[in-house]
Amino acid sequence: MRISIVTALAVAAFLGAAPPATAADQLALLRPAAKMTPWPDVRPAACRFWQCNCRPDCVIYEGERCVRSVQTCDVCSKCDD
Repeated sequence: MRISIVTALAVAAFLGAAPPATAADQLALLRPAAKMTPWPDVRPAACRFWQCNCRPDCVIYEGERCVRSVQTCDVCSKCDD
């Protein structure tokens, strides 16, 4: 048991003693690839929205007579290309 604890501490010390430049070198390898990949030039179009095609919809009937109605509208839009 004591030998495995000592071995584990020795391995941890060996791995912890790796030069910090190793991580920096790995990041340096990734940076040129990121710089060479351009960002897409996609922008959302400017759009306007408004209510259109409004109509009354009956929600409560008494027989065939409409007692309560609400106004229902569609949403129309116009976008700049």
